[in-house]
Amino acid sequence: MELKLDIKEHKLTKTLPQVWLTPDRDIPENEMFVLEDFSVYAKKLYASLLGIKKFYQDKFNKNNTYTIDEYLQLFDSAYNKILNVFVPTTQATKIISSDKTLKQKDYNAETRFLLLEKVLQNNNNFKFDENNNLIGFSDETYLKIKNKVKQLFLIEKLCSFTTREFWKEEITSFEDLDLNKPYKILVKCVLKDGWRKEGKSKKLDNFMKSKIFNSTSLIDNKHFYNTFFAFTSQYALLLIDYSDKDYVCASAKDSYSEEVIDNKNLLEFKRVFSDILLQNEINENQQNHKFYAEAVECETPQNILDNIELYTEVNMKHIKPKAVIVPNYDSIDFAKQVAKEYGDLPVIMQYEKK
Repeated sequence: MELKLDIKEHKLTKTLPQVWLTPDRDIPENEMFVLEDFSVYAKKLYASLLGIKKFYQDKFNKNNTYTIDEYLQLFDSAYNKILNVFVPTTQATKIISSDKTLKQKDYNAETRFLLLEKVLQNNNNFKFDENNNLIGFSDETYLKIKNKVKQLFLIEKLCSFTTREFWKEEITSFEDLDLNKPYKILVKCVLKDGWRKEGKSKKLDNFMKSKIFNSTSLIDNKHFYNTFFAFTSQYALLLIDYSDKDYVCASAKDSYSEEVIDNKNLLEFKRVFSDILLQNEINENQQNHKFYAEAVECETPQNILDNIELYTEVNMKHIKPKAVIVPNYDSIDFAKQVAKEYGDLPVIMQYEKK
């Protein structure tokens, strides 16, 4: 089955890089792991498609040219052909049978994605420099896989046109919010001592102030404490106004997101992504902003809430705080301070009184 929908008017942000070099390749942490990125991306996309089928099948099928089952078939066809380039079926069988961890996992849901991380990088699928360092895909392999990888990017984009509607329908607005009744909201955890471990400097502070992308958590009545660092004694929750134009992507767990401004990330502890996981790129205030994350655009609210591990991550740009929620007794004073800093926002008490 081939995708025949014309999406020329919709720009694809993600690309598959043939060359894997980074500006700081001499620093091990800055090496780009393209196959690992693709493995993570494919697994996240597949999980999101299964979530659409499980929770939204009828609504999704009603508003799409292809059904969700057809999209899953498209995914399987493209991904399995890509995987076979690197791990032929006979080799895959040997790897799985000799790896106890892989043998215990479901092939479709996990094993076939993890197989890419087991690829031996010393064959004709790759290019190496004079020092035998891996620098990217061979020309022949890149030609074999690039259109199939693009097909997965197309599936994500096309499905997201409908899944974005689910977010608009399901996120509870500030005006309708009653924390004693069922709700789904986006919150950003603000920590009293901050989360950065690099210390402070004027250069770093300016970099942080220039960022336009933010991580939020999707929570509901059953998952009020599934937020970033909710185990700390003093923190506040910024209630974030949902806007479809500002939604970027989402994940049922930490997406390890990073923002790069003019090709620089000044945080000391960071992850370097390939453009397979480039979620958004914006030129604003004479700066280029690139946002990376282990997430997909077509993830859905109910699928996230059904698969929470510790906390979710919903990535937005230009967040608009509407209120501050006090999550525990010890955080009352800090939360009021946060509310004042954000322009005297309303304060919502939500905790068990001592």
